[in-house]
Amino acid sequence: MVWNKTPQTLVNQIMETLRSDFSLRYSDIAQKLSVSEWLVSELARKNLTQDERVKRYSEINRHARLKHNPMMGKTRANHHNAKECVIIAGYLSEWAPTWWTGKMPKGNRVYTHQRVWCEYNGHTEVPSGQVIHHIDEDKFNNHPDNLICLSRRQHAQIHCVSNLLAKRNDYPKGVESSALEAQRFLLTGM
Repeated sequence: MVWNKTPQTLVNQIMETLRSDFSLRYSDIAQKLSVSEWLVSELARKNLTQDERVKRYSEINRHARLKHNPMMGKTRANHHNAKECVIIAGYLSEWAPTWWTGKMPKGNRVYTHQRVWCEYNGHTEVPSGQVIHHIDEDKFNNHPDNLICLSRRQHAQIHCVSNLLAKRNDYPKGVESSALEAQRFLLTGM
């Protein structure tokens, strides 16, 4: 059969290549056999089964992803858009260290204040039912002396008293932060 004035031997050669090597694109086959890409695509469309076309498509795309994707395997700090320190929910976050076993708020990130407290106190995660509190209420002050581990209840009480003092403007002289006064009140009873 001569199709589109193309010799049958060439048609057979194109079809054999289409069926044998699924990683070659139509343009690669056309270049290899010195024919037009249109001819290869028309022969594929008319003579390949649906299953063969699906298999060819998936192989070509897998091949393309592995061969040409410059971001393949680049994660975390190796990714071109990676940022060492990111703010999530108002807190600084960073890439989780390899020893970290606790929860991560987003992807492979961990809150900096939790990592600092755990590292300073020899933990691999924040204890269950506990939270890490910034004593001076500055979310960016992650110095170990400014971090304290509290139960959720204690933490809620501190912020409740802190908010009450802020609403009433009832700060003792010399106290600039309601958090410091609230903590002193709760922890010492004065």
